[in-house]
Amino acid sequence: MGDGNDNRINQTNRIIAIDVAKGLSICAIVLGHVSTGLLWDTTLIFATAAFFLLSGLTFNLDREEKGNFMWKMDTHFYDIFKKIFKRLIVPYLIWGVISIIIYMVYLRWIAKILTMDQIPKAIIDNLLGLVYGNSAWAHFEWNRPLWFLPCLFVVEIIAYSFLKISEKNNIFQTIMAVLLMCGGLCWMYHVDKVGSGVYVWPFETETALAMVFFFMLGFILRKPILGISTRYIPLPVKVAMLSIGAIMIMAIMVMVTQRGGADTRTDLYRGIGYYLLGAGLGITATFLFALVINGTYGGDKLSYIGKKTMGILVLHKFPIMFGKVFLDALPKLIGITVNQEGVIFELIFATIIVLVTLLAEWVITYFIPDAFGPRFI
Repeated sequence: MGDGNDNRINQTNRIIAIDVAKGLSICAIVLGHVSTGLLWDTTLIFATAAFFLLSGLTFNLDREEKGNFMWKMDTHFYDIFKKIFKRLIVPYLIWGVISIIIYMVYLRWIAKILTMDQIPKAIIDNLLGLVYGNSAWAHFEWNRPLWFLPCLFVVEIIAYSFLKISEKNNIFQTIMAVLLMCGGLCWMYHVDKVGSGVYVWPFETETALAMVFFFMLGFILRKPILGISTRYIPLPVKVAMLSIGAIMIMAIMVMVTQRGGADTRTDLYRGIGYYLLGAGLGITATFLFALVINGTYGGDKLSYIGKKTMGILVLHKFPIMFGKVFLDALPKLIGITVNQEGVIFELIFATIIVLVTLLAEWVITYFIPDAFGPRFI
């Protein structure tokens, strides 16, 4: 590997720009979860879709010693099922149980402070919600962000099952991928017409059927994206990419201001064209930013965050809740009221939440190395 690639592929053959893109995406998700207005609508229209695309981009890749990335389909179905189950469902179940325990202990008093409408249910109800695995169900209040894990599990099983059929022919495999994308698009269109919340299936299957579109798009684009991610980009081109990405994010802000936000988790699309445009702009901007930041000091930090997405995903709800309780209690404690509205506050709050979850993830993995699964999503 030449010196020119040293800052683009690390010693474990991870493409750094992809980790940066994951870091940006998980930060956008946290920002959406601490926001209530413009930033909420702006981030949620694309951040989750970006993760499904990134998952398709890197799904079952064989990292060879020379840094080559090749699609590997020779794995037996049972082996791939076990691999995906260990990576996604085992952490989901473990952290789901932990979340339920925390929920049952502290939400009995925190709910009143936050004037929340959710009321702690009996532990058996919450465990049933964990097994059912759908965040739209009434018994999933304990940690809604975990919905992504069973949903991605369903997406990956669907994708592998169809791609396995065409493993001997690259053209046929691409055709199968396109057909899966079309199926996901058709389902998305159907759900948009019947309305959000009509389907509430186990393991977020109704959302998984739609997100197959982004997952397979990532699969189809894996070679050009991975190729671009390891190339040297001149400074003038980086400036242009940064400007285009910023314009795309501002375009999303204008869109959601005029029409309102869309939300992947609740299958709220507000029109397929609108949702795909917003998601496409946001995902493209994320990749542009990742390519620009790659190799810089900030890129190193975001790359680190991108490797810790599982920990941030399963942990970030609780510091958000505790943070809001603390801020609401400040007037009584020291007579100071903090304005919890506005873009500046939400950006600062989200940054603090990411830092706190990173610290918690580091402490937990120090004592329990596999606490967040065998590898990060």
